[in-house]
Amino acid sequence: MKSTSIESLPNELWLFMFKYLSSIDLFRAWIHLNHRIDELLFSIKSCSIILDTSQINPNAVRFVDMQQLIQSEHSWAKRLRLSIDTLRLCDTIAADTFRHSIPFPSVRRLFLTEAAIYKFDITDLLIPLSKTLRDIHITFRRLTDKSSYFQILNKLHEHKLSFYKMTFDVIHADLTYDHYTDDFQWEFVNWPNTVRTSVYVKNLNDLYILVNHQKLSRLEDLSVTFIKQNQQQLEENFQEIKFANITSHLRSLTLRSMSLDDLLVFLQSIQMPFLNELILIDIYDNTLRYLPDFQHFLQSKENFPRLCLSSVQFLFRFPGELVSEWKTNRTYDEFFAKNNVDYCLEEEHLKYFLYWRAKTEAPAKKYSLLVFTRSLFGFHRHVHNHLFEMKIRQKPSTSSVRWSCDSMRKPEDLLTALGKFKSTKNLVIDNWFGTDMENVCFEMIFSLNRKFF
Repeated sequence: MKSTSIESLPNELWLFMFKYLSSIDLFRAWIHLNHRIDELLFSIKSCSIILDTSQINPNAVRFVDMQQLIQSEHSWAKRLRLSIDTLRLCDTIAADTFRHSIPFPSVRRLFLTEAAIYKFDITDLLIPLSKTLRDIHITFRRLTDKSSYFQILNKLHEHKLSFYKMTFDVIHADLTYDHYTDDFQWEFVNWPNTVRTSVYVKNLNDLYILVNHQKLSRLEDLSVTFIKQNQQQLEENFQEIKFANITSHLRSLTLRSMSLDDLLVFLQSIQMPFLNELILIDIYDNTLRYLPDFQHFLQSKENFPRLCLSSVQFLFRFPGELVSEWKTNRTYDEFFAKNNVDYCLEEEHLKYFLYWRAKTEAPAKKYSLLVFTRSLFGFHRHVHNHLFEMKIRQKPSTSSVRWSCDSMRKPEDLLTALGKFKSTKNLVIDNWFGTDMENVCFEMIFSLNRKFF
């Protein structure tokens, strides 16, 4: 029988094996072995080389390896420093090696967690990379008075930093805020190089500023999430709407956590001649009376001539008590039935533990009526218990689900619920209560990949 050596393996198998090694291990072990291996390693550069300092990724970089990469004068280290395309900085010891600047001149994508931001002066990281960096993604835990979200926006404005893609994300779905010590005046925004961005704003005026072509001339893809406020905060931050008849050059627009009333005001007062995708997530109202107005907007296409119904995705949230009205209103059914629209009841998350600790009777379970298009969504969701209707399909590459549970009929229901998360990229297990047996099942399943925030 003819023997086969490892060197005779096809390139496809070599590249497949390389996927199981971190970038540092790959270059340190294989570079300059022979001409063929070098060509394979250098071809990976075109597919982007990622350096991850998190503790969750199995290929994450350790502190000792990162130190060697930065300080070593060996050829593998020099070559790798010039080849790093994507860098993820988290709150780890490995990230501590970047004290003042990033020694990777070819970095095009930078991912930062809020905990990592506290370790560095973000301007020291970004200014040296201002000519090569194209994509910056910053993740915050939640928007509270301790969040650095507005501080980061002000620093970017102060140093006139603008990148092709700028994403500001928040992990927790509860976007309510207390009392901010910082703020950002969107009327002063100056991002001349930004084509795609995702931000959080407080009021409708901020949205008008962002879609104004005169403010952000190159912007084509915009995602805006409204920060939820209580009545006192709404009164404190109230601003009379100053904008109307604005023409925007956006091609894609995503709006989240916005009232249906504000949405209709906005859609009727702006012209978007190039818009070909509209995504509306968690649009809420306490009544169904504005739904006919929304239907009329979709059908008329007055302000959005290029927008097709098939390119509109939405998820509306109403009080669960309105489900009977939704079922009996044939006007809604006739229009939405033709446009791939469905509905379901989803249980709201009430913090029963707080009532138990206060020794008071918990209120009855509450439900939300969700009305949505049967299309792929990429966004964060918070689902409660295992009886939720997972009809809303999500993009596996972008979706994130936070699951909480305080009741379960039998342990077998756990596996049924888990099956509904099979297309979810990131599953976060929040407060979960059950019997001793159910908790044992839970811990056994999630002992290897449970993630805490």
